[in-house]
Amino acid sequence: MKRRQGKEQGVRGRGFRRTWLLPIATLLAGLVVLWLHLGMAEDRTERLDASLTFAEHFTSDAVAILDGRLREAEGEVRALTRDLGRARVPPSLHEARIRREMERNDGVLAMGYGSLAENADDETPTAFVFGRDAEGQVVPLSEVATEPADPDQINALIRAAVDAGEPVWSVPHWEEAAGALVTEFAAPYVSYSGLEGAVFLRRSVSTLTDFSAAGVLGERGYTYLLTSAGVVADHPNPLFAGRNVRELAAEEGEPAWLEDAADLEEGSAFSRVQADAETGELAWLIYEPESSGTWFVASVIDQDLYPAPPQMQIRRRIHLGLAWMTLFLFAGLFALNLILRRYGVMGRQMRIVWTRSIASSAALMLGLIWVVFVVRDTLRLYEADEVPLLEAAQVGAIVGEVDSALSERQHDVPTKIPTGLVVKSLKIPEVNQVHVAGVLWQKYPLGLPEDYARGVIFADALDPEGVYLEEIYRFEEEDHEVVGFNFRVALRQDLDVVAYPMDQQWIRVELWPLSLGPGFHAVEEGDGEDVALEEDADGEAVSAEEAVVEEATEAENGHEIRGLMLVPDLAGYPFAAPLKQPGLADDLHVEGWSITHSYFSFEAQRFNANFGSVLAAEQRDLTPQLAYTVGIRREYVSPLIAHGVTIIIVLGFMFAVLLVHAETSYNVLTYAAALFFVAVISHVSLRGELQFGGVVFLETFYLMLYMQLLLSSVSALLIYSDLDLPWFTHEESLPRLLYWPVYLSVMLCVALLVFYPRSVPPDPLTNAAQATSGTTSAEPGSEIQKQ
Repeated sequence: MKRRQGKEQGVRGRGFRRTWLLPIATLLAGLVVLWLHLGMAEDRTERLDASLTFAEHFTSDAVAILDGRLREAEGEVRALTRDLGRARVPPSLHEARIRREMERNDGVLAMGYGSLAENADDETPTAFVFGRDAEGQVVPLSEVATEPADPDQINALIRAAVDAGEPVWSVPHWEEAAGALVTEFAAPYVSYSGLEGAVFLRRSVSTLTDFSAAGVLGERGYTYLLTSAGVVADHPNPLFAGRNVRELAAEEGEPAWLEDAADLEEGSAFSRVQADAETGELAWLIYEPESSGTWFVASVIDQDLYPAPPQMQIRRRIHLGLAWMTLFLFAGLFALNLILRRYGVMGRQMRIVWTRSIASSAALMLGLIWVVFVVRDTLRLYEADEVPLLEAAQVGAIVGEVDSALSERQHDVPTKIPTGLVVKSLKIPEVNQVHVAGVLWQKYPLGLPEDYARGVIFADALDPEGVYLEEIYRFEEEDHEVVGFNFRVALRQDLDVVAYPMDQQWIRVELWPLSLGPGFHAVEEGDGEDVALEEDADGEAVSAEEAVVEEATEAENGHEIRGLMLVPDLAGYPFAAPLKQPGLADDLHVEGWSITHSYFSFEAQRFNANFGSVLAAEQRDLTPQLAYTVGIRREYVSPLIAHGVTIIIVLGFMFAVLLVHAETSYNVLTYAAALFFVAVISHVSLRGELQFGGVVFLETFYLMLYMQLLLSSVSALLIYSDLDLPWFTHEESLPRLLYWPVYLSVMLCVALLVFYPRSVPPDPLTNAAQATSGTTSAEPGSEIQKQ
């Protein structure tokens, strides 16, 4: 009796432990999920704080630069106001002084002074103002034929400065003669006799808004200038320049801009959060005035200024998904066990195994979907070793380093050729082939000899003879010649489709100049055949005709013949931010793909050959080549419908075959063979569509499907055989219990093997302290561009 009572107590003890094991495991899994969520929330808060701190410092630096520019503008007239007030210098010398000041500073469009002493009975001052004619020469403003400003407007500004007793700035407005937004500045002076006047100055707004010294933001933000009256003086979007914030608010439907206009009139700094019009992300909008309160610097800086690298984001979100999967597994086991026990479904042992099978299958399915969703939802903009070119200052710094490296090794510095393009057509007929068509333009210096053939070489062209490059326009502008081409080319691309259909690709167009190096360049004659080359006085290979006229040509044009280097013409695009897709036509569509971004970059060229010249090879290795990249992401809905539905149906039918009671194992084998041929036909279609030598992610579902069909067939043979095997009977079939858990667990492991990042690049947040320390504001921009 005692032995039986002890045995019953042991059973109840084990039952008690099993009853509380699942709730405890569920609680622990919930704590892990909470810990991961709190960690991600803390990391997000830290990144927001770092971006806000940098935004405030960046805006303050920009305001300091603007304040210095304004003081510099005032300094140009301060000496003149002092001399006019003391009446020590005759007016004729003042006029000569104004001429010298304008000739010295091209940013000054008009300058002069107005005196009430010439017309004491009239409150309208007499103004003596000089401007610039069409050739840029300093002449009296009355002789400038295209001068749009009303003299009464100038006199009114001078009168306002005299009445205010302090410098006065006018509202920026467009001037046709200068072809730019301009603003006027008037500073008063008082003579010993008490008669007053003011010095007048007109400047281009663009000379006040160069904030590049304050830092480089790239695609993560921008700054613009506006007045306390709400007039946008300078903006990256030229459609906003010269407009009033209230007008823009009515047109764009932004009521928050009306509140901004009211706050601007108060002259104090303020900030808020808004959606960045360029990236679509939430951004800090910070307004800060300069010392006089007349001008405001506005900074729009994305809150994700220091984003975690995509690989780090994928890792963290996968960890969170696996934690949720574990929580769902334990909670599901506990809930199913209670439900089945409550309604008395099946025996105790079968209830346990079926709850484990159902809960684990559901949890694994959610985990697999989550991993695929995370990879699809996380966009990678650049390769780890790429540096996108986003700012003219950034391009200038890289070009300067290249020139220094070439000069140190006694090589000629190449002539820079700004190059841009617009892609109007993009097709991907095969995995390793891309067809690109559009318009390309280049800006050549006017002194460049004509025998330098205009155009580019597409480095990855599949068939050089099949490249279509036709000149469609040519004209001179300022100090360069603009040449435009229509182009069409088939490029060799090494697309990695292992992650199909969740893959992301980078279509790269590498551009080389037609000039091969110093003194070696393509020369066309007559029908376009190459002209024979011979050596000139310096031992360089040139054509016979060029050898005769080279010296005269150089002397006439003042241009040294040298190699060419292509640089991006960022001025040809309103925004170079990758998410704004510079260089892509608005109606561009790639069948089966969605376009995500585009950008320019420099590519280092390395070959295991010197092509016959060690010096030329060294110079080529030191000179990077221009590349234009288009980021695309596959549209996954169509592949999943075409192949995913087939896989699910085949799996479902085979599971149904295992559930029903077949007469013989032969019937099960017949069903499995039929389903096998259905899967093979769909699989072959996938292979023919991709034409890829390796195995892609979606293909592993087919491979595992074949394994499931094979295992199910073997299980049927064991079930309907004469062997008495436990768990291989129709009532207690182990293959049915493990059917979905085995398949889904293998596919989850495959997904983790394919998508889980094996390495993570440096986190830009680690440099946030340096960015906000005050030592320099340019460092964070550089780090942003590298990520």
